[in-house]
Amino acid sequence: MAVSGVSSQTTGTSGGTGTSALNYAGLDASGVTKLGPLPISLLTQDQLGAISPSAFSGMTSSQLGAFPTAQVANINADQLAAIKPENIAGFKASHIQQLTSTQIQALTPGQLNKLAPALVQALTTAQVSQLTEDQIGLLDSTRLMALSAQQVAALTTNQIQALTTLQIAGLSQTQIAALETVDLGAMSDAQVAALNAKSVSGLSTTQVSTLVALHAMGLTANQIRSFSTASITNLNSSDLNKLDQTQIAAMSTGQIAALTSTQLNSLGESLLQAVEAEDIQAISTSTLANLSTNQIGLLTKSQMKALTSSQVRALTTAQMGQLSAEQFSAIDAADLNALTTGQIVRLTNAQLMDMTTGQIAALGVSAVNALTTSQLKNFSAVQMAALTGAQVRALSSSQLNSLTEDQLQGISSEDIASLSSAQIASISTAQLMKLNAAQVKALTSSQVRALTNEQIANLSVEQFLALDAADLTALSTGQIVNLTGGHLSEMSTAQVAALNTSAVSALTTTQLQSLGAAQITALTSAQVRALRSSQINSLNAEQIEVIGKDDMVAMSTAQIASISTAQINHFSADQIKALTSAQIRALTNDQIGNLSGAQFAALDTIDIAALSSGQVARLTEEQLSVISTAQVAAMSTTAVKALTTAQLQYLGAAQMKALTAIQVRALSPDQIASLSGEQFTAFDTTDIMALTTAQTARLTDTQLSEMTTAQAAALSTAAISTLTTAQVKNLGAAQMTALTSAQVRALNSGQLNALSEEQLQAIGKDDMAVMSTGQIASMSTAQLSKLTADQIKALTSTQVRALTTDQIANLTVEQFTALDAADITAMTTAQVSKLTDAQLSEMTTAQAAALSTAAISTLTTAQIKNLGAAQMTALTSAQVRALNSGQLNALSEEQLQAIGKDDMAVMSTGQIA
Repeated sequence: MAVSGVSSQTTGTSGGTGTSALNYAGLDASGVTKLGPLPISLLTQDQLGAISPSAFSGMTSSQLGAFPTAQVANINADQLAAIKPENIAGFKASHIQQLTSTQIQALTPGQLNKLAPALVQALTTAQVSQLTEDQIGLLDSTRLMALSAQQVAALTTNQIQALTTLQIAGLSQTQIAALETVDLGAMSDAQVAALNAKSVSGLSTTQVSTLVALHAMGLTANQIRSFSTASITNLNSSDLNKLDQTQIAAMSTGQIAALTSTQLNSLGESLLQAVEAEDIQAISTSTLANLSTNQIGLLTKSQMKALTSSQVRALTTAQMGQLSAEQFSAIDAADLNALTTGQIVRLTNAQLMDMTTGQIAALGVSAVNALTTSQLKNFSAVQMAALTGAQVRALSSSQLNSLTEDQLQGISSEDIASLSSAQIASISTAQLMKLNAAQVKALTSSQVRALTNEQIANLSVEQFLALDAADLTALSTGQIVNLTGGHLSEMSTAQVAALNTSAVSALTTTQLQSLGAAQITALTSAQVRALRSSQINSLNAEQIEVIGKDDMVAMSTAQIASISTAQINHFSADQIKALTSAQIRALTNDQIGNLSGAQFAALDTIDIAALSSGQVARLTEEQLSVISTAQVAAMSTTAVKALTTAQLQYLGAAQMKALTAIQVRALSPDQIASLSGEQFTAFDTTDIMALTTAQTARLTDTQLSEMTTAQAAALSTAAISTLTTAQVKNLGAAQMTALTSAQVRALNSGQLNALSEEQLQAIGKDDMAVMSTGQIASMSTAQLSKLTADQIKALTSTQVRALTTDQIANLTVEQFTALDAADITAMTTAQVSKLTDAQLSEMTTAQAAALSTAAISTLTTAQIKNLGAAQMTALTSAQVRALNSGQLNALSEEQLQAIGKDDMAVMSTGQIA
């Protein structure tokens, strides 16, 4: 079906130029919409002109895309304006480029903002410049961003001014860079402020200069920061000073670094001080060095603090001198370490006085050394305390000598310790006296040793007492002899103990007298050993009394020998006890003689053993009366032998008892003879056994008479045999009883003959039995007669046989009858022939039966008559057979009748006849 007012030919696919324009004039919007692509593409100018604007609004995007390019320019403004915005995007780029200025300006904002970005970019620069200010002002961001750099560059100043701040903010870096300087200059401050920072970063140096020159106050911090460093460097001083403090503060580190010295020197005070502290560090050292002294003087404390070490070092001496004390004190401590000596010597008094402790400590050692004495005087005690050890060590002698008392006392103890020996020696005596105790205490041993004798002598007592033990050890002998009595009397025990042995030996006797008891006690063994003899002799009683036991041991024998006899009495018993044997032996005889009893009693046994004979000879009654038994036992034999008889009298029984056998044996006969009975009886049996014959020969009557039975039994046989008859007589019965068989056997005939009845009877039976036949035979008949029956009974047959006929004849009946049968058998015929009537008559039957036949045959007729009937009966057959005719004829009737029948039977015919 044909569209109303248009023939089918018009709507068909064939379309054609043959269609009347009047036919198109009758179309409404819906009719236009129904037109196919072919009729649209074949529209003539007349046909196009016939379409009303309202009908033209029916054009679809596809129809517009099919629109003949040649006819685009013939679309009137009303028709163009009637196209729906959403359909106008159907135009092709070739269509857009055909639009005339009238058509361009006829486009509604809605249509423009529906154009695809590619269609916007298809606009020629001439077409762009023909857009109205309203159109430009209403372009949305998509269309605006689609503009190329050439298109933006084609915008007129009025167009640029028509852009809203929102549109300006949407411009890209490329678009903004395309703006002409005149356009930039024509922009309002609001527009300039709307430029985004990223986009602004693409501006040329000329563009930036224009912006700053014309819109400085409108620029934002971000925009300023986005300027290239080249742009910043290109700014002239006048334009740079149009920026405010906020804008300057917004500059990046790189931008600040790009500023030339000319630009920086042109900045006013507020702008220069607006530079961020961290950005200050970006200024090159050469640029900084070219700043005027006035500009340097304008820098804030924060900016000064931000300077790097290299920047600080780059400051000229003139700039350094221009800095206020406040500015200088703001410089970081670490940066001050970079100061040159040239900069140091230009520091003002104000700067030096206001330096912080951190800054002081940061100065290089060469910088400290470069300070003049006048500059150094500006430092307070607190500042001096901030100096490091290395800095203090860098001070010259002249610098040290220029320091005041407060400054000296301000130096820390640790730093004092860092001074070299040469520095210490260079300090004046007056200055040294001003050091506090803590500082003196901090001195090292090397420093103390470096002190002059004068410095040492002028130390206060408080200072001297502050010296460490190690410092005292370091003192030279020259320093030692310069110590005052005040120093020495107040020395701590630790200080005393720390003195080296050379120092101790160097002390004068006067100095030594200044030491108190506690100080003497503190002396080490090595120190005591180092004392000279004259020093030893100078010690007073109080000092003597406190010398330690270990120190006593350490003393040399020469020192010991140098002690005066007056001093020796002041040593305690413990001190004396501590002495070694060698030391004791080194004591002179006079020293030994002056020891008190308590001192002597304290000597160890080993010390006693070391005593020489000369020393022993000087022992006093007091000493010997208290000598212990252990001491006595420890005496050498030489020492014992050296005791005088008078000295021996001072020894008690216990002490005598303590003597060893060897010691007793060492006593001379005279010493032995001098002993009292009590002393002698105190000897042990081993001592008695040890007595020599020479000693025994000198035993006194008292000693012998009081000798214990144990002692008597302990006498050697040699000793027994050497006793004189006079000595033997002093032995009591108990002592005789105590004699051993060996001792009894050792008695000689003279001794035996000297024995009293009591002594004889005291000899034991067993001892009698061991006596030799010679001893038995040597006894007088008188002595023999005094023996008890038991003693006689104890005699052996051999001993009995050894008795002389006189001894036999003088035996009492009791003694004779005590003889055993074996003894009777052993008797010789000579002995039997001497038997008395009494002996025979009292003979026991056993004795009678024991007579040998030889003995029987030798009996005299007188003797045989004394035999009783019992005795005759006891005779054996052999004995009866041994009777001779004379004996038989002499027998009485009683005797004959007493002969047994068996005995009669054995008689010989001769006997019977």
